[in-house]
Amino acid sequence: SAMNLTELQSNLKYSYQNNLFSDVLFSFGDDNLYGHKTVLSARSPVFKKMFEQNMKEKNLSNVTITDIEKSVFDVFLIFLYTGVIENREFDTVVSLYSTADKYEVTTLFKTC
Repeated sequence: SAMNLTELQSNLKYSYQNNLFSDVLFSFGDDNLYGHKTVLSARSPVFKKMFEQNMKEKNLSNVTITDIEKSVFDVFLIFLYTGVIENREFDTVVSLYSTADKYEVTTLFKTC
């Protein structure tokens, strides 16, 4: 039901924003974002392939992001967790489109 979906979205967003049991670290120079391989792999074939290749290495995967601003990547990750685009400013949406294209997240195009 819709109520259960809203609760699921809220719970997933809470887990993301509070770094609960995170197993992937995204580095942006001096700043970081954390995520969960299971959620990200389910939403993006690119993440799925990336994490499958890194599986043997270690529990916490470290991914350096140099081509996307942290603020945009944060909005992108929240979308992956919740299906909601929280920042619809023009510049952010333009950057989100290219990010979604890079990570093959076609559902984002339908949401904008």
